[in-house]
Amino acid sequence: MTQSESAKGQTDEKTTDSITQRLDGAKSVVPAVITDNLLVKFIVGILLIVLLIGGIAVYFESGIESELDTQVTTQVEETAGLHSDIYTAWEGNRFDDLQSIAGDEGLDINNERVQSDLLVRGRDNLDSFEQLHLVDTESGDVLASSAEEAVGENMFDRINESLVSESREFTTPYQYTSPTGETVVGFGRQRLLNNTHLLVGEVPADGGPKFRQTIEGSNTIIANQDGDVIFGEESVNPSVVTDSTPADSDSNVTVTQMGGEIHASNTLGETELTVVTSSPESEAFALRDSVIQSFIIMLVLAFGVLVVVGVVGGRSIATSITELNDRAKEMEKGNLSVDLETSRTDEIGELYDGFASMRDSLQSRITEAEDALSEATSAKEQAEDAREEAATAREEAETINDQIESSADRYSNVMRQAANGDLTVRMNTDKDNEAMAAIATDFNAMLDEFETTIDEITTFADEVETASEGVTTSSEEIRIASEDVSQAVQEISNGAMEQNDALQQVTNEMNDLSATVEEIAASSNEVASVAEQTAQTGRDGREAAQAAINGMNTVQTESKRAVEEIEQLEEQVQQVDDLIARMADIADQTSILALNANIEAARAGGGTGNSGDGFAVVANEVKVLSEDAKAAADEVENRLEAIRGQTQESAQAVQAASQNVDEHTQSVEDAAEAFSEVANYATETNNGIQEISAATDQQATTTERVVAMVNEVASIANSTTTQAESTAATAEEQSASMSEVSESVSDLAEQATQLSETLDRFETT
Repeated sequence: MTQSESAKGQTDEKTTDSITQRLDGAKSVVPAVITDNLLVKFIVGILLIVLLIGGIAVYFESGIESELDTQVTTQVEETAGLHSDIYTAWEGNRFDDLQSIAGDEGLDINNERVQSDLLVRGRDNLDSFEQLHLVDTESGDVLASSAEEAVGENMFDRINESLVSESREFTTPYQYTSPTGETVVGFGRQRLLNNTHLLVGEVPADGGPKFRQTIEGSNTIIANQDGDVIFGEESVNPSVVTDSTPADSDSNVTVTQMGGEIHASNTLGETELTVVTSSPESEAFALRDSVIQSFIIMLVLAFGVLVVVGVVGGRSIATSITELNDRAKEMEKGNLSVDLETSRTDEIGELYDGFASMRDSLQSRITEAEDALSEATSAKEQAEDAREEAATAREEAETINDQIESSADRYSNVMRQAANGDLTVRMNTDKDNEAMAAIATDFNAMLDEFETTIDEITTFADEVETASEGVTTSSEEIRIASEDVSQAVQEISNGAMEQNDALQQVTNEMNDLSATVEEIAASSNEVASVAEQTAQTGRDGREAAQAAINGMNTVQTESKRAVEEIEQLEEQVQQVDDLIARMADIADQTSILALNANIEAARAGGGTGNSGDGFAVVANEVKVLSEDAKAAADEVENRLEAIRGQTQESAQAVQAASQNVDEHTQSVEDAAEAFSEVANYATETNNGIQEISAATDQQATTTERVVAMVNEVASIANSTTTQAESTAATAEEQSASMSEVSESVSDLAEQATQLSETLDRFETT
């Protein structure tokens, strides 16, 4: 043994001693109830596995829970932001409606009846407000209203005057009771060309915008800074509103959890209003709770199965081993007839079979020993008989021995000559002793056979020497070929190892590609969902635009009818004007008649006197009546001129409104077509994304298959590497064996040569 091997052996012994010491130390730490009981060991192992699985499950569950909580928070934030945009757009539409009514020139007519009728028509046509009021911005008095009982009321008793002075348009950050007794929210806008007039539209508290919820049981309200509800059905904790993030922060939406609900609040710009979307935590986190519940159920089931398997399996194994131990103790006591049969076919069954085989073998050995003892006793008896016979034979042998000694000397000389190589000598067979004669005969026959054998061996040695030289040459060639094969196989092994490494890299890349494809599929599904929502929004917008078109068509029809009525009124005014002209002519004629009457009266006064005075009185009365009629006709004509002017202005205003309606109708129709195109494009986008998602899923499946195939090829390459290494080792062993064979053949050739030289010493006939 070399020094390195000795040092290695000492190192191994030290390592073994160290491991043994550590195991002994571990045994001293672990309680004896565990180390001495297989069932307890099994149960402890199961519990450790259960704890490990539980720890892993808790780790993954916490990660999944955090991810789902983040998704829910993002969802409620996006919902609150969307509802804020919806309310802002809805509020903007209310202000636009107020602007369209406030711009009507009919409100400039200082006539409460005309203004109120215009507000009634605006309320009925727009269907945006419950009531409309024209308010004096200085006094707060209602000058005209769509509700008669509101005229003369003071709106500053209901609306804070500071709202009017600080902004041209506003929304009351609170609910109030309208003059008609309803709970409403007010929207105000000053007229552009008349700052002394304010148009107020009232919306019922339950008439706010409608919000679509993404979480079952959710509710959205509009509240002020004190937490008072402006629009909505449920109240909200004021802290939810006061803690909301201001608009100039990084995030407009604040999410809080309170009272079993998750609240997302968003302050609307510089206003005092906040949009608050509240969702039940049980619904918002339903998926998370379901996942956690599934995890708990899975863990409980896993724990139960492991415990049952551990207890049942461990108890079964422990019971079987205990029974086997008891039977082994019985065998130790000498009871070899103990029953070692079992129905188990597992390792415990094999252990039973091993003990049974050992028992049977032990019984067989005992039987053989008993038989041998019996035979030895019999042999001892036979030996004693043989000893007696040997004593008799010894005497006879001494006599024969003397005869043999004389013959032995002669035979010795013959044998010595034969030993020196002279195989031609022979012994004399003519002896009285049959045994010696037989020896001589057999010796002579042996020399004959030995002489023949020497001749054959000599010939064979020559042949072996010749064949050994050929075998030596062939074995050398085989050895060289084996070395070449070994080198080639080693190169194949190296190539297979490189191929295996390359396939492992391909496998990693394909795994990364599979994960990327799955992420693309998930993103495609999310984009498809957004596209579907966009398509639905486009369809809703198209329906709303169609409704607006229908409303504008109604307004246009009403405007045309109003124009026709105004034109009829102009015709009637023209007829009245004609009548007034006739009245003026009659008054002129009456005046002329009165003048003629005065002339006639003067003539008559020149004759009789009294009759002329009476006629003059009548003429004066007729003249006065004529002047009064003319004055009345002039006044009526002036008023008709004023009415005609107002009628023309009204007709122009209605025609202008009709033209505006036509223009807006066309714009809304264009918007409806745009919404329709948006819906169609969104639908096409959704379909395309669905196809992309399907193709991505198929690509992910194909990628997984490719990964599996690459893994299989890598496994084959790994196996090829192992087999190639084994083949290379075998080739090297074969090469070494051929070297040994070559050396053995060389030794054989040398020995054959030596044999030939040795045989040459023998003399044969």
